[in-house]
Amino acid sequence: MIHTREYTYRGIDISSARMKELRGFCEQYESNLREIRAILNARPSPSFDAPVQGGQPGNPTEIKALKIAPLMADVRLIEQCALEAANGREDLRDALIINVTRRYGERKMGISPVSYEVVKKHRKAFYVALDRELWKRRGC
Repeated sequence: MIHTREYTYRGIDISSARMKELRGFCEQYESNLREIRAILNARPSPSFDAPVQGGQPGNPTEIKALKIAPLMADVRLIEQCALEAANGREDLRDALIINVTRRYGERKMGISPVSYEVVKKHRKAFYVALDRELWKRRGC
């Protein structure tokens, strides 16, 4: 029988594999925002009233809303978890979002080392909150 060791992320009860999932989820933040903007700025095709072969005519606004809904849910989840981890401080929330979505370090973020230590401290709380909320979403 092979014994495997479950690693945790520096003092919080999240495995390294789960942390990779959470980081990957956060890295989709920017692309989700770009996709939302692209969907909102897209113009409907000229023949949207005519049924597509094998399909039904659709309401372009409804179609956009259905495409945007899951993307907006992911964006809002990251923003809510960042606000929760920042204890309501919007400046810290913004720094957390930049740090976890772009994986920027101290130098790239352009903040002082003291401020970056605060971001690092709250980053753990962010990942714990995100993990909890994603488990709730799954119904576990």
